[in-house]
Amino acid sequence: RASAAAMAVSMESMKDRVIALPALQNLMKKDPEAYTHEFTQQWSHFESMMEIFKLKPQKPESAFNEQVMFLAHVAPSFPDKSKELPKVIIGALNEHYEVMHPQMRQTLVQALILLRNRSQFPCMETIPLYFKLFRLQDKNLRKIIFTHVIRDIVQMN
Repeated sequence: RASAAAMAVSMESMKDRVIALPALQNLMKKDPEAYTHEFTQQWSHFESMMEIFKLKPQKPESAFNEQVMFLAHVAPSFPDKSKELPKVIIGALNEHYEVMHPQMRQTLVQALILLRNRSQFPCMETIPLYFKLFRLQDKNLRKIIFTHVIRDIVQMN
């Protein structure tokens, strides 16, 4: 019973944390220097969640999706600390794209698109990955990638 109670408390605190992410994201964008410690904590949490994800990439995890998108949104405010984010996401997609849950795959691709749109990494880092992802039977993902690649090429000219 104590375990069930602890689990219920843990689930409640997880819900509170998820609700707090948009507010924290807003604060971090407004004043990055004041929230460097919080960014470091969130990055550490992301690394832990990434390790768990790698154990079962086929299992959808909304908290992981939210953490990825949170970091993608605040990454431009912390360029030195977040420079590894695109590489980590690209690595996870390259390694697990075939077995990954479609929603997880789409979230990771959308995070990469967001980071690319904010010039956090060069276009050529994702092109080989995107061509791998085109092979999947995921029409929505292919449409997202196709639209992004075309827009990215147009913006280069």
